Formats: sequence, C-alpha cells, structure tokens
Amino acid sequence: MAATAPLQSAPLAALSSTATELEVRDMVEALGRRIGKAKREARKKRTDMLDRARKKSKRSGLNVQITDSFKMENAVIEDMDDFAFTITSNGNMVRYPWTKLHPTSRLLMRRMGARRDVAEDQLQLGYWCL
Repeated sequence: MAATAPLQSAPLAALSSTATELEVRDMVEALGRRIGKAKREARKKRTDMLDRARKKSKRSGLNVQITDSFKMENAVIEDMDDFAFTITSNGNMVRYPWTKLHPTSRLLMRRMGARRDVAEDQLQLGYWCL
C-alpha cells in the first residue's frame, strides 16, 4: 500500500505555485479573523434580539399555555434559540421546545424580539417561521 501525503499538505502544495507559504498563512489568518468577526456579530444580534424580547415580555407579561393543565401567567422570556425557549413566572422557570407550543404563542414570543422597521429582523422571523 502506497503512503499518502498528509491532508494538510495537499492544499498548500496546490497554492504554492501562485503563493508563498507565508502568503498562504496570511490568507488563513485573515480568514480566521473574518470568521471570528462574523461569529461575534451573529452572537451580538442574537443577544440584542433576546434583550428586546425580554424587555417587551417584562412590560406586557406573557400568558403562556404550556400544556392543557399548565399555564404561566405574567411570564418573562429569559432565553430562546432555534429549538426551545425559557420563561420565568413567579419564581418558576420552564424551558420548553417550540414544537410543542401552540403556533400562535410561538409567533407572539418570537415577534417580541423582531423590530418592525428592520428588514433583517423580519427576514430572520420569516425564516424561523418556515
């Protein structure tokens, strides 16, 4: 069986005809910085959306029917992601999957984080609804 070159050397070898190793390293470092910046921006957008939803839910108080026999009144959104949300009410905290909540309640909660006049927020809300 023939020995194969390490996977890392194949891309470097392909680029070596047009770029030096130092140039390739610089490109990789620049790409790493761009990826890091994009991750920080995405994290900030999510945090901002959550802060808006939390503030609106504190002002208005949510009444969320979790199950047929369990309802949380004057609840405040504490966290939400693509799969679940966390709300608190009267010292009780519940994390529950979006898929098990009534669609009207899901939309109401997610809309609290979206600004009406910001297209990107509306796009994210629409994407989440799909």
